[in-house]
Amino acid sequence: MFDYQLVSHLVDYLLKGELKKADFLTELERIWPPVLNQLGIYLQKMLVEFGRH
Repeated sequence: MFDYQLVSHLVDYLLKGELKKADFLTELERIWPPVLNQLGIYLQKMLVEFGRH
């Protein structure tokens, strides 16, 4: 498993434009290579939820 709170902070930075998308993906690959697929699904859910607010 990975730290959802840390992912959430990374997404916040990405959405605020403080983290470039390429850097974001590089960081994820560095930290969580085995769970990128699950992370992608999680991020899609988060973005859907974010879009509803």
